[in-house]
Amino acid sequence: MATNWSIRRRLGDLTAVAVAVVLVIAGLATTDSDALVPLSMESPTAETADVAEYPGALHWITDEITAADEFWQSGYTGAGVGVAVIDTGVAKVPGLGGQVIDGIDFSFDRFASPFVDKNGHGTHMSGIVAGRDAGTDPLDVDSSTFAGMAPGAHIVNVKVGAGNGAVGVGQVVRAIDWTIANRDAHDIGVILLAYGTNSARSRVIHTLDLAVQRAWDAGIVVIVAGGNDGPGLPLRHPATNTSVIAVGSADGNTTYTTDDDVVSSFSSCGTTARHVDLVAPGKSVVSLRSPGSASELANPNALVGDRFILGSGSSQSAAVVAGAAALIIDQRPGITPDQVKSLLVDTAQAIPGASTTCQGAGMIDLGTALRAATPAATPVEAPVEAPVEAPVEAPVEAPVEAPVEAPVEAPVEAPVEAPVEA
Repeated sequence: MATNWSIRRRLGDLTAVAVAVVLVIAGLATTDSDALVPLSMESPTAETADVAEYPGALHWITDEITAADEFWQSGYTGAGVGVAVIDTGVAKVPGLGGQVIDGIDFSFDRFASPFVDKNGHGTHMSGIVAGRDAGTDPLDVDSSTFAGMAPGAHIVNVKVGAGNGAVGVGQVVRAIDWTIANRDAHDIGVILLAYGTNSARSRVIHTLDLAVQRAWDAGIVVIVAGGNDGPGLPLRHPATNTSVIAVGSADGNTTYTTDDDVVSSFSSCGTTARHVDLVAPGKSVVSLRSPGSASELANPNALVGDRFILGSGSSQSAAVVAGAAALIIDQRPGITPDQVKSLLVDTAQAIPGASTTCQGAGMIDLGTALRAATPAATPVEAPVEAPVEAPVEAPVEAPVEAPVEAPVEAPVEAPVEAPVEA
């Protein structure tokens, strides 16, 4: 998963994982069973317990950099929209207790600790997406209170990652399919996939690609972290799927303007054929911690006060965009995933000096998105006309062509097919 937690994971931590390909959630690391490769990750260090002092505090991200608060002021907080966080579980800590629905647990530790986040990554993501201190009105949120991008949305906890972050590809695919099947039951409009694999195995790539495409075609907006491999390298799968929204990381420097923004040095850019669609804040983001989790035990210096922990990566950026998608769906019921993607991409602000490959359309801009017209749903219209035209033409041509073709094809095909089917 695309997060720079600086978890120093030994190879021995994963030896019990009996899968062909392993996705390491807490660092967007995916390794083949015969080549486990831990990531080298940034280690944010907390310097004060005052959350407001950090440029990566949610208050700065929602009120300044992304202008999410303009949606709140217009009455849209993501209410009624479910965001399926397919991750390491969610700790029901203050700020997340009332808006989390336990969906299903496919993780390796599901019998010992079902739904519990022993890693910390899923809790951090969920806080960014839809955290909110109990009793807090989004319109009254300030630097002393905590609120995520879509404080009215609810989190559907779909756990796939164990305490060490490990998860098999098959588990992720099952989680995606479960989410599709339970979309209406939990009002799921968004899937957050803050992980990825650089596997070269075609079966793995194809399986993940088909899974996210099924979700997209089912009407669920799929947000995927691009990766933390830095510029010059391809995106991680399944961010390579061209339908989903692939997100890179940038530093917004606490301002709405992009004049001072920079793409994070660790953020994967991709290639000219497939690069990130846009970027969002992902540098030293302050979000909720899961007490006693692997993340904080490995990074005690990243703790901020009693409730929070710093985390950097395209995982955090993807979580920001997942919350943004929930706001848009709240504002525009019935909007399709293609339209959500077009709206976010068309209204993003370009970062001066950054390449298109590394920033896509630029930094997410919800202030502009709020007022923009909903893009036309052109991708949905094309398939509708084909079935109507075919039956009209067939009766006209059949009497002319059928007598000519039938004698030629029948003797050739029939002998070939019969033995195969018999």
